[in-house]
Amino acid sequence: MNEFIKNIGAQMKLYKYFIIHFVLIILFTSSLYAQSTDKLNTVEYNILKESPTRNGAKNSKHHINLKSYSYLVQQPNILAKLNSQSVLDSAVAVSTSEEKEKVILSHNEMGMVTHELAQESNGNSWRNYSQQMYSYDENGNVLTYQLDYWENSEWVPSRRTTSEFGEDGKMTNSIVERFDGEWENSTRNIWEYDEKGNNYIWLLDSWEDNMWKNSSKYDKTFDSNRLNIFRTYSYWENNTWEAQNTVMYEYDSNGREILYQYQSLEDNPWFNDYRYKTGYNSNGKEITLLYEEQVDNAWEQNRLESTSYDSEDKISLVMTQNWDGSQWLDESRESYDHSVSGSITFFSKDWDGSKWIASDSFLSYEDIYGNSAFLYGSIIALYFSTITDVESEQTIINEFELSQNYPNPFNPRTTIKYSVPNVAADFSQRISLKIYDVLGKDVKTLVNKQQSAGDYEVSFNGKNIPSGIYYYTLQTGEFSVTKKMVLLK
Repeated sequence: MNEFIKNIGAQMKLYKYFIIHFVLIILFTSSLYAQSTDKLNTVEYNILKESPTRNGAKNSKHHINLKSYSYLVQQPNILAKLNSQSVLDSAVAVSTSEEKEKVILSHNEMGMVTHELAQESNGNSWRNYSQQMYSYDENGNVLTYQLDYWENSEWVPSRRTTSEFGEDGKMTNSIVERFDGEWENSTRNIWEYDEKGNNYIWLLDSWEDNMWKNSSKYDKTFDSNRLNIFRTYSYWENNTWEAQNTVMYEYDSNGREILYQYQSLEDNPWFNDYRYKTGYNSNGKEITLLYEEQVDNAWEQNRLESTSYDSEDKISLVMTQNWDGSQWLDESRESYDHSVSGSITFFSKDWDGSKWIASDSFLSYEDIYGNSAFLYGSIIALYFSTITDVESEQTIINEFELSQNYPNPFNPRTTIKYSVPNVAADFSQRISLKIYDVLGKDVKTLVNKQQSAGDYEVSFNGKNIPSGIYYYTLQTGEFSVTKKMVLLK
């Protein structure tokens, strides 16, 4: 679905949040589109006209091209392989530079996400980064979506999408607006269907001069099994549609895509840029993804992804290799640890020629309800709740909290409650709760240990200290908060 990342490499840190912002929009639009078709054959965005390697280096670990990114929605290397019967609850990522980011999801009674909070941290305190909000109709279709960013201690709107559906439940159009002091139209998607329900035209309009104008479109051809076998992407130029690229698809007898071949128009005629060949095991799981380029009118293999599964048919390892002209050379590996509790931990490493070293990579995951997380790091942990948990809707703790002691004033006992945020303890945070007098003297240490996420309370007995004002401080890493209490005998 995207052709917008060619060779991020050393510039990854600089582009990281632009990419994540852009992908959030793409993933959301694709998710809406998926609801409008019986089978999502491919959703693609031609962000760049060039092929993935036309203006840059060969494929690298961080190169995600149009075909592989469409897998994040259609039959993604992560989404399909990590299938879980639970809903995605939260996820945490740690980069090689020790930056941390996490997402926390809230769900409705149908198990669908209503709110997604993204936070980041350079130390031990979490800071809000973005939030996404969703509303649905009675059929579970997404009616509205909004993306906000945290700026100057408040949420600032960025984008929102409003969608409409026909009586058959298929999406007919969606309008994307951008916020710049007020909401302004940005783009409009229109989907048209043939008599069999195939989405054969996807139009994208842009808002210019206070009116909708043609921008681009996809024309698709389907076979008798309703499989997308050909699509053309066109720009609106000089008051006419001008084709820019095409994709040809082939499938096996089970309807699984085995070939994706991309062509671009260079002056004339059509030029074969690249293609993907996909292989499957006897269980229908993807095991190989071969990337080839057209060089001097001949196909040359370039990149190979090989996927392994454990005894329970869960993804365990993805190996990426590059062809040097005579042999396959290791480039990267992504391993997946499935815990007994149901969580999944993703580890990304690169081969430096002699050993495997930690590296940062993107990971996208989607559960059976379509709830997704898109993160970047060398270690990424995914956490889940059971469907029954969602129905009872447990409270998710997003940040450290220190409550006012009760009773206050007190004599001689009082209770102090505090909260450790969700998934924070997975990164070994030591919690400290201490009592001080007005001179700053340490009176009592109530807590000094590792604690997992949750709500806690401790009791303090002031029978051996005089009446007066005291302070209690909750601290972990860079986070610290202090409150005042009064002992009155």
